[in-house]
Amino acid sequence: MPITTVQNASKPRETLIRLLCTLLFTANLRKVKCYSPTMPAPPESTEQYPKLSATAWAVLGMLSFGEQLTGSDLRRWASNSISYFYWSPSVRQIYSELKKLESLNLATSQSIPEPRNKNRRVYEITEDGLANVRTWANNAPVELPILKNGVMLRLWIGHLGEPCRV
Repeated sequence: MPITTVQNASKPRETLIRLLCTLLFTANLRKVKCYSPTMPAPPESTEQYPKLSATAWAVLGMLSFGEQLTGSDLRRWASNSISYFYWSPSVRQIYSELKKLESLNLATSQSIPEPRNKNRRVYEITEDGLANVRTWANNAPVELPILKNGVMLRLWIGHLGEPCRV
């Protein structure tokens, strides 16, 4: 990929936009390899995993740390961890996915009595769930990231803005 340098100091905004567009649109993440020439590529896996939503895989991934968690616990944990780079689910989404995972025997739940409150339902991953999330994490095709960034959008249409506002 050619490196763009600031060659025309009178048009730094256009140069910056050109550089950012070059970086964004010429990167091809599908060609990135995680092995070296001295280490052969891993064989293609034939292991199967169920078709689940990204939210379900994220919930299973959080349960894979081995703790019994409520849907609210999962929501708080997601808000303080993966929401910075992936997603921030609602409690309703989490409980919906937990029910699906439980019906597929990928997670189990139990009701724990609480004094003065209603019972808490805690969820944990099953052995089958752990095996499936491990297979998915190692073998599922990597999707290109979806970039929704207001700053980048403003830079892209920067030719319309005032120089001091872009």
